[in-house]
Amino acid sequence: MLERRYQANRLTVMRQVPYEPGSTKTLDLALFVNGIPVATAELKTPLTNQTFRDAIEQYRTDRNPKAPLLRRAVVHFAVDTEQAFMTTKLAGDKTTFLPFNRGDNQGAGNPARDGYRTGYLWEDVWQRDAWLDLLARFIHTDTDSGVTIFPRFHQWDAVLRLVADAREHGAGQSYLVQHSAGSESPTRSPGSPTVCRRCTPGTTAAAARRWTNQCSTRWS
Repeated sequence: MLERRYQANRLTVMRQVPYEPGSTKTLDLALFVNGIPVATAELKTPLTNQTFRDAIEQYRTDRNPKAPLLRRAVVHFAVDTEQAFMTTKLAGDKTTFLPFNRGDNQGAGNPARDGYRTGYLWEDVWQRDAWLDLLARFIHTDTDSGVTIFPRFHQWDAVLRLVADAREHGAGQSYLVQHSAGSESPTRSPGSPTVCRRCTPGTTAAAARRWTNQCSTRWS
């Protein structure tokens, strides 16, 4: 019964979506679950001399935050072929976007891969099962501020890796998670954790520091 109900969920993607009555403006992309808008995206490409910065500017200056579709969607992505940014609250020119990147060689951005560097967004994050799981388990609304919190890529990925390891090795494990305080600037991410390795009984602080220094990957 539960499996049938789960499979009955309808995930749809629409391009060039009219979002405001009486206007000819459209969103590049909108994602729906059972007809309910959950995400929007503005997509840019260097072929038109545009980047994610143009998408951010479009959301800030040319997208009415009071439009029903934009108010109901949980998250909004500004994406080009190299980088991805996101926000959960459109507020005109005061809108704050945060990176949704994987990090590249302990720095900002995304590593090279087959296809576009941001291909992980639609291949991994928006994949049906991953997307439904993210929407069900990872989104939180702060009751005091009313702000919706959507996980950064590195947060989402770190939790999935911890859960996968616990399933394989059982509960009660200890883990070393590297965490960088980072910055709130648009080009760097605050708090970039990396699951480096599972600790064993008797692990010393010195050993943990060595492992931290050996970690070669960090999401930004």
